[in-house]
Amino acid sequence: MSIQLVIAEKPSVARSIAGVIGADQKRDGYMEGNGYLVSWCIGHLVSLADAGAYDERFKKWRYDDLPILPQEWQYIIPAEKKGQFAVLRSLMERPDVTGLVCATDAGREGELIFRFVYQMAGCKKPFKRLWISSMEDAAIREGFAHLKPGADYDNLYQSALCRAQADWLVGINATRLFSILYHKTLTVGRVQTPTLNMLVDREAKISNFKKEKYHVVHIAAGGMEAASDRFLNPDDADATKTACAGAQAVCVSVKREKKTEQPPRLYDLTSLQREANRLFGFTAKQTLDYAQQLYEKKLLTYPRTDSQYLTDDMLPTAESLVSGLWPLLSFAAILVFKLVFPESGVGWLNIWICGFLAAFAQLADIFMSWLGAKKFGATWRGGLGAFIGVFVGIFLPPPIFWIFVAPLAGAFLGEWLGGANIRESGKAGLGAFVGALVASMIKFLIVVYMAAAFTVEVFNLF
Repeated sequence: MSIQLVIAEKPSVARSIAGVIGADQKRDGYMEGNGYLVSWCIGHLVSLADAGAYDERFKKWRYDDLPILPQEWQYIIPAEKKGQFAVLRSLMERPDVTGLVCATDAGREGELIFRFVYQMAGCKKPFKRLWISSMEDAAIREGFAHLKPGADYDNLYQSALCRAQADWLVGINATRLFSILYHKTLTVGRVQTPTLNMLVDREAKISNFKKEKYHVVHIAAGGMEAASDRFLNPDDADATKTACAGAQAVCVSVKREKKTEQPPRLYDLTSLQREANRLFGFTAKQTLDYAQQLYEKKLLTYPRTDSQYLTDDMLPTAESLVSGLWPLLSFAAILVFKLVFPESGVGWLNIWICGFLAAFAQLADIFMSWLGAKKFGATWRGGLGAFIGVFVGIFLPPPIFWIFVAPLAGAFLGEWLGGANIRESGKAGLGAFVGALVASMIKFLIVVYMAAAFTVEVFNLF
């Protein structure tokens, strides 16, 4: 009998996959059933060896040995992970295993984790790639129905390998160099050090910043306002103000421009980490860990991505989810417009939706039952409602408004630039306004949702 070996990145992900494909028999380090073996890597099972593995003299840090440039890269298996690696290698060597499925996370790091294990085990059997961004059952089934050839992701692996080797070269050599030169341990990294430099530069600008007081003279005329340039000297501002009193200004032209305001981009991982730190003091690692937990609980799609789009093939699922969630929003009943869905294949990728936070694959009825459950507090329900509002808000019509620019001229003031901002009214304007309101609240409400989700033990959700 031909058996396929499925290798996931973590035990929790392996269990989710095994439950869907029917591998329900637990074994030591893997699960089996329905023609599948499902095992896992526990993160990076195989990693690049330290400098000391290449030559005994590299175990000591000496200036004369730099730079250290491996001609042939070596790999190690951490002692605490050798048991799981042995399990994977024995499964690969089974004669009834005719092929593998790489089911590690859909990203560069996930590809590297699998390839290192595959190569370290000396496996030559063909493998395919499971590429999914959600752990929802339907997404897993869909992924197994459309497995990709492993060779399609060779370039992704080469990119990940290049990144890993670059980190090694910079980290090993630069850390040793600066530590030797300055007689203290100074860690240097390809990403760490430039980021630290940015922080230091920013801190220096903040520390050296000096407030500069200025004055501006305003002319108000109904719904329009004109303003002067900045005056550093208050006497100059007062003189201008005095000259304006009782004088006449002439509107020399009026320019009217119609504008539409598109929703702001939703979070990618970096902006989410920044906002969670600002609002709640979470570190970048904490935010990523929390998001990863939600992903494994099937509440979010894959978090380790900077994607801000949904692809054409996700459109039917998104339509179904949004249509089901729309009635849950408190303001939905007072709006008369229809949700706007793009035509398949036409501009769908131009809609700003973060694939990570959309959680489009989660079933609408689960959200409905959670929102109505008495065991959840108001904060939790409000957070979920906000999360739903963020996703649905993307499909609301954009707000429309007019910009008026009217320069004012007079002998006493030269020419000041005046203007006004007027939104359209009526039913369409109401819908547009709510759409803008939902979009503008994204960067607060979604973090409220995540903060509630991070306290799941209080609500005994899982």
